[in-house]
Amino acid sequence: MPHPMSPASPRWSGSRTPRSLLRRPPSTSRRTPRRAAFVPFPITEGGDAAFTVTADPAPTAPLTVEVTVSQSGAFGAAAGSRQVTIPTSGSVTHTLATAHDSTDEADGTVTVAVDDGSGYTVSATAGTATVAVADDDDPPPNATPSLSISDATATEGGTLTFTVTLSPSSRRYVWVNYYARPVGYGAEASAIYGDFERVYGSLTFKPGETSKTITVAAVDDSRPEGDETFLVVLYSEVQAAVTDRQGVGTITDND
Repeated sequence: MPHPMSPASPRWSGSRTPRSLLRRPPSTSRRTPRRAAFVPFPITEGGDAAFTVTADPAPTAPLTVEVTVSQSGAFGAAAGSRQVTIPTSGSVTHTLATAHDSTDEADGTVTVAVDDGSGYTVSATAGTATVAVADDDDPPPNATPSLSISDATATEGGTLTFTVTLSPSSRRYVWVNYYARPVGYGAEASAIYGDFERVYGSLTFKPGETSKTITVAAVDDSRPEGDETFLVVLYSEVQAAVTDRQGVGTITDND
């Protein structure tokens, strides 16, 4: 004879969960439960949650028990009230199917509770049983984060600080290169190399980081001149998109 806690068939292996109970009323001709101990076994969405409803001691005739099924989450279990008949052997397994989907969602539960009824009392300690239902769908990939660079201003002899922002933060490393150059070329250039520090390099955003800075020194000279501008340009980004590729640096004349 199989152990009373063994699954009824191999397909329940690892997804069975014992179940609910009753206790003898003060006065009745029908024998009903006194106590029960259960250990729930989790399942994955799409699996069957098996609940064993037991009358202890076993009834002398089939015993109809009222139960209510509920669930936490959207796993397709048929919720609501129903009847379960316990045979004279003393227990019956009630199986609830769950649905498999492709939506990433939080894990949930399926619960069966024995309701009050005629000819039995519900066990105070084992009147409900809950099976954990695990979602098995991968979360959607992170939205591609975006890089942008701010503008900056400083007086001759000062330092311009450009802020490079990554939004939203990423669970991956993000890299981007940068360099400073004049606005225009030749005679059309506003600020030329010599008016600002010629910088270039690479920024690395570790997972969770969202901000880095690039500093450029403005050269102090003695020539009276108007304000000058140059660019810091982002390029060759990896694992991110760039929404604002150029930061404008403005050098204010102090002569």
